[in-house]
Amino acid sequence: MFLVDEVNNLEPRALKDLLDIVTTTGHAMVMAGNQESLSRSDIGKRKISIHEFEQIKSRIGMKIDMLPPSSSDLVSIASKPFFRLRGERALQGAVNYGLGRDIRQMVEVLKLAGLLAGEGKPVQADHLWEAVEGRDGAEGVKIMERKAA
Repeated sequence: MFLVDEVNNLEPRALKDLLDIVTTTGHAMVMAGNQESLSRSDIGKRKISIHEFEQIKSRIGMKIDMLPPSSSDLVSIASKPFFRLRGERALQGAVNYGLGRDIRQMVEVLKLAGLLAGEGKPVQADHLWEAVEGRDGAEGVKIMERKAA
């Protein structure tokens, strides 16, 4: 099986070549990307002909649109022991930040907060707020506090 991430960054020719490899080898391929991965707007924007677009699109067996993460998804991630997050305010701040941004950015902030707390020490709300302010400024702090209300 082939797993290809960031398909939205591939040129149409590269995508077609990957699909040809799958056809030739008989292996399955899972493609992941954002909403821009394959749309009719690619015809002009990515210099792909209607024929190429239809050929590529016809070879995709299934498309799954993932929903944004829920609060419980974010709680589950932020509660992992390696983030060392302590206290309800810190957990709620992390979740609010994740809801206002995305999982990747929330994880980056949790890692930064861990560095601020010090190796092996618990990450308190103050560490999290400092990490967000350092990364995003007042806008990030507003996201954490706005969602909490």
